[in-house]
Amino acid sequence: MWESFDEYLALLNEWQGRLPKHVYDFAGDIERHNLTSPRSLHDAWVESITVSEHRNDERPFDARLQIQLVLLGPMHDRKFSLVYTGVARYELGGVSNQHNVNDTFHGDLLKHRVILDADGIENPSRFSGSVPK
Repeated sequence: MWESFDEYLALLNEWQGRLPKHVYDFAGDIERHNLTSPRSLHDAWVESITVSEHRNDERPFDARLQIQLVLLGPMHDRKFSLVYTGVARYELGGVSNQHNVNDTFHGDLLKHRVILDADGIENPSRFSGSVPK
């Protein structure tokens, strides 16, 4: 992880020409990271996670994986829909919260970031329910 948010933004600026514009705009939007902003993803709750394989009727083995993540905003006044296409790999995990049935499995979004590496774009996110106890 970067030592500061400024360092993260500087790295995003270096990657700007290598990221799709919508990914750069999303990742570099300060309000997405401002903990008091209704546009922040921090503390957003999972509403749904949909993993789908879109198949071509003529070439059914050419499936394209897509993941849609719908989050209830941290102030519960809006929903965010993140759609991932061209997915090459994903992991998903959740842990039941024995102490609060209303905060089970995923909990709220604690950390998210966009990373560019040799394999493509990565968007690791950590929810409170996925943190090892």
